[in-house]
Amino acid sequence: MKTLIRRRNFLIFGMALLAMSMVFSSCNEEKSLSPIEESVVINGVNWATCNVDRPGSFAATPESAGMFYQWNRKTAWNAADKRVTGWDNSYQSGTQWASENDPSPAGWRVPTAVEIQSLLDDTKVNCVWIIQNGVNGRKFTDKTTGASIFIPAIGWREGGDGVLCAVGENGSYWSSTRTEKDEVSFGWEPGLRVYNLRFRSSFADCYNELPSYGFPIRSVAKGEDDDENEWLSKEVLERVPDEILTKAKDLGFEINGGKTPPNIEGSYYATPVILVNSASEDDESYIGTRFRDGTFIFSEQDNMELTVVTYIEEMGVGSDTGVGAFVTGNGNKFSVFVIMPNMYSKTTYFFISGKIENGGIRNLHFLLLREDLQRLFKDGDGLAERTTSTKISTQKISKTTSETLLPSVYSKSDVSQIKK
Repeated sequence: MKTLIRRRNFLIFGMALLAMSMVFSSCNEEKSLSPIEESVVINGVNWATCNVDRPGSFAATPESAGMFYQWNRKTAWNAADKRVTGWDNSYQSGTQWASENDPSPAGWRVPTAVEIQSLLDDTKVNCVWIIQNGVNGRKFTDKTTGASIFIPAIGWREGGDGVLCAVGENGSYWSSTRTEKDEVSFGWEPGLRVYNLRFRSSFADCYNELPSYGFPIRSVAKGEDDDENEWLSKEVLERVPDEILTKAKDLGFEINGGKTPPNIEGSYYATPVILVNSASEDDESYIGTRFRDGTFIFSEQDNMELTVVTYIEEMGVGSDTGVGAFVTGNGNKFSVFVIMPNMYSKTTYFFISGKIENGGIRNLHFLLLREDLQRLFKDGDGLAERTTSTKISTQKISKTTSETLLPSVYSKSDVSQIKK
């Protein structure tokens, strides 16, 4: 089976996230179930064996429909009546499914798009259409362990009026991940779209749909490190040593973890660029000094794989080939991690953090770390304004590597170029 992303073209890099390990058993009716008792590990992700029912509870059996939910809303809608009253088709804001709106029982949450994608990895998961206890749906089986879950095809509720559709024919299940860009759809609702698991008897894929639709939820178990404010992707944790992350925090760099970073694509002009901290005693006299201004350019952001192509203009001309630029964050805050293994024959880490606003990036600060250089800079006036870059990117990002232009590594000679 070929895994597809429909309606939009996305770069899929096949990066597995959130590897967790727990045991499993069956569902209990209307009970908040603990992850240890009630999860099945499929391709490294711990899935509940039943749909979410009323907020804070699971359905009685794997075949039970549970309840329908609109994206990022906690109101439950039944799975029996053709029509319902009080349906809200208004625009839903937010870049992620807020924890206070998550109807999953304690210890569980709505899955990310990456976790849904992991179910569709046909190299590790067998996905077949079956009838289980008289209910149509798909069975997902881990090819290594043989563990499996059944997800019923219970249809959906229409976004405009909440009408129940395609019961027994279609399965559509929410993720917590919105698409990278808005688009106006059907002329009646702004274009925030959200990834979801979608399947029929003939296919299963990762789709995207309007958040006003009503879909069921199949939760995943939270892990010990599943803290939205501290979460970093597997790619960052594998490539950035703990001591580097510790040094970054010690220097005052704010790491914005999370699985749903805001869209940061664009160009941003930072001026004045100020050195605010350094691990080198030789830099003490330069703390508070202005360095060369710079334009930060982000493009090709992929929130499914948490990657973004990163450029720096005007600050320098250094370049190298690295293992990629990774982005994390929640709400309006983000962090970008660039790892350059061969810059000046040494591994160099370049981190960027800030808060995205309409006018630019608030509190933009960035860090250069390597064996002989550890410096923290910030945008001195508090806002790196959104601008139009005069350079056109011709870079192509592959599955594992990207070429990223970085500022030249600052040295004492830079003092002669400081703009007072």
